[in-house]
Amino acid sequence: MLYHDNAVWLEQRPQSGIWGGLYCFPQSEIANIQTTIDQRAIGDSTITSQKTLIAFRHTFSHYHLDITPILLQLSRKPDIVMEGSKGLWYNLSHPDEIGLAAPVKQLLHTLPFDIDSHI
Repeated sequence: MLYHDNAVWLEQRPQSGIWGGLYCFPQSEIANIQTTIDQRAIGDSTITSQKTLIAFRHTFSHYHLDITPILLQLSRKPDIVMEGSKGLWYNLSHPDEIGLAAPVKQLLHTLPFDIDSHI
């Protein structure tokens, strides 16, 4: 979860597949987190703090998805350019009306508390 100036970065999922067309936080396997950071042009110099939040499970009808949110406080908004991706900075005070996946809604609901508690 990339956070700067009361906004978080969300990426629109491809139309096909899980959460098709909805906006989500960038996803990565824990083992690949550094690669994910590098792909989004976020240098270590722009990360002012990093905190792993409480993990939770999102259940679909036929499987479970275990989610471990990692909150990255950035000193500036990076120039995020990824081939074929669509994204936006989602203002927490004045949110855009966009389609959000259920776990993203859940995280956005608790995010102000997490930011105040951890950053």
